[in-house]
Amino acid sequence: MIALLVGLAFADDGEDAASQASFGAALGPINDLPVIAVPVLDGVVYGTDYPAPVYVGAKALGLEPAFVASLRDGLELLYERDYAGTRAHFQRLETAAPGRALDAFADVLVYQAMMLENYDYRFEKQWEGASRRSRATLEVAIAAPGPHPLEQFLFVGVSGIESMHAMRKESYFAGLRLAFEAMDHAQAVADEAPGFPDLLLANGIYDYWRTVITESSSVLPHFGDHRAAGIAAMKVVEEQGVFMSAPATLSLVFAWVEEHRTAEALAACEKNRARYPHNVINNLTTGRTYVSSRKYDTALAIFDDVLATDPTNQFVHYYIGVAQMRAGKLVEADASLNQYLAYPNLETWQTSNTFYRLGQLRYKQQKYDEAELLWQRAVKVDGNSQAKLRLEKLRTSRKDGTLP
Repeated sequence: MIALLVGLAFADDGEDAASQASFGAALGPINDLPVIAVPVLDGVVYGTDYPAPVYVGAKALGLEPAFVASLRDGLELLYERDYAGTRAHFQRLETAAPGRALDAFADVLVYQAMMLENYDYRFEKQWEGASRRSRATLEVAIAAPGPHPLEQFLFVGVSGIESMHAMRKESYFAGLRLAFEAMDHAQAVADEAPGFPDLLLANGIYDYWRTVITESSSVLPHFGDHRAAGIAAMKVVEEQGVFMSAPATLSLVFAWVEEHRTAEALAACEKNRARYPHNVINNLTTGRTYVSSRKYDTALAIFDDVLATDPTNQFVHYYIGVAQMRAGKLVEADASLNQYLAYPNLETWQTSNTFYRLGQLRYKQQKYDEAELLWQRAVKVDGNSQAKLRLEKLRTSRKDGTLP
C-alpha cells in the first residue's frame, strides 16, 4: 500500500485530469476490499537487547528476536539508501535461514526504490526477475503445512509493489488484481499473527484514502468519513511499527498534505530527513512540500541535497525548475526545465507537463505567443488538461482585449 501511495504521489504532479479520472474510475472496486482488524500488543517488555518493537514482532510472527532484529536492520539500510548494503545483508540472511528468497525480496525493494527515485523504468528487467523469484519461493513456503505469517507479510510487499508498478504503467485492472492479492495476504497475516502492528498501516492508508476517493466522486458509493481513524492507525505504526515506522511517517506526509495541514506535513518530512538524510524519495517529497508551502529557498537546498546524493538523478531537475519559477528566478527555471526535457526516455506525461511548465514560464515573461505554442505542444503530447485550460483562458483574454 505504501509503495502504491508513493508511486501515485509522484505521478500526481505530471498526470493530466483525464488520466486521474481514469485512475479514479479504475479504483471503484476498492470498496470491496476487506478491512483488517489488527489488535496491537499491550507494550509488555519481553527483553532489553533490542528495541521494544522487535519483541512485539517476534512474538506476533513466532520468530526469534535476533532474526526479527536482523530483518529490521536490513530495512534500515534500505531507508538509509545503502542499496549495496541492503542487498548484501539480505543475502547473508537468506544463506543463514534459507527458504524465503530474502535476497530476491531485497532486490525487489532496491530496484523499485531506484526507479521511484527517478520515476523511470531503468531497472525494470532486474526488478521483474527478482519479483518472479521472490513470488515463486514464497508460494512454495506458504503451501507447506503450518502458519507462515512472515512469508505472507513478504508476499504483501511483493504484490503491493507489483500493483504500484502496474498502476504507474496505467494497467489499472492488473494493478487492482494485484492489490486484491496483496490484501488477501495481509488478511492471512492478520489471521496468523494477531498483534502484528505493521498491518495497521494498510488499514490506515485504506481507511483514509478510500474516504478521500469516494467523497470526491459522484459515482462511487460513500462509506463514511474514516480519515481520522486512518491517520490514527498510521500514527500507531509510526510509533510502534516493527518494520514500517519510516513508511508510516511518509504516509502521514501525504495525508497531512491532503488535509492542508502543512506544519504537520513538514514535521513528518523532517522527521524522516533527520533519520535518513540521504533518502532521495523522502527528500523529493520534502522538497515538493516546501514548494507547496512557498518556501522555495529551503526546497532548492533540499533538491541540491538530492543531487549531492545522486548527481545522475534527472527527475529532481523538473522540481528545481518549478521551485525556481515560483521564486521568480525565471532564467534559471528555463535552464532547469529544458535540461529535464532534454533527457531521453521521458514518459509522455513527463514531457507534456514540462511543456506546460515552460508555457507558464513564458506567460510570466509576457511572451504570450511562445506560451501558447508550448501549451499546444503539451496538449499534442497527451491531451494535457491543464494546458487546455490555460489555452482557453489565454484565447479568451486575447479576444476580450485584456492581453495582446
